[in-house]
Parts: sequence; structure tokens; C-alpha cells
Amino acid sequence: MLNCTLEVLVLDGNRLGSDWGVRLAETAARNRTLTQLSLRDNRLDVRAGRALLKAFRHCPYLVELALTADEVGVDLWEEFKVVFSQKKASIHPDALYKETQLTMQQSELLKSYGQHGHD
Repeated sequence: MLNCTLEVLVLDGNRLGSDWGVRLAETAARNRTLTQLSLRDNRLDVRAGRALLKAFRHCPYLVELALTADEVGVDLWEEFKVVFSQKKASIHPDALYKETQLTMQQSELLKSYGQHGHD
């Protein structure tokens, strides 16, 4: 049985806009499995940036949040960098190593994708 829990969400370049940025921040703040969220080049603004910063700051599970600095503003960008550094410092090094390891099921699944393209 595969794990269907969402841990990484990449929505780069989708032009989501400010309202979607705020909604995603609200959702991420309540989520207990999402560890990485990437929202680069989505036409966000300071309002969405503030909501995302609040979610990032208060959600212990979300350890990576990728944004474009020019969308959220320089001041908020600097705050994101501080929060990211604090979160990174609080994570045990073994947890970072574990993130890069694939389970046997994940490894087999990835191999199966490669096999389908060569049949």
C-alpha cells in the first residue's frame, strides 16, 4: 500500500495571484504532513507574503517554503530568511538525512516509471 500523504507541493509559475496565496497559507497552516511548498513566480504580493510568512513561522511541519523575493517584497523576504534559518537550526541533522532516503516501495515505484517508457 502506498502512502497517499502530500508532503511536497510545487506550484511554480501558475500565476495564482494574491488570493490563492492567502488561501494556500491558510491551508498550509492547518496541514500536518506538508513539509515543502514552492510558489515561485505566482504573482503573489505583500498580502499573500504576510499570510505565507505567518503560516511558515507557526507551522512546525512546513520546513521549506520557496517564493520569489520580488513578489513578496524585500522586507518580508528578509523575515522569511530569518525564519528559515531558525527552522533549519532546530531540525536534527538525522532528520535532514532521512529526508533524502527513499523507502524500498518508493524506489520500486520510481523504477517502474522508467520501465514503462522503454516497453
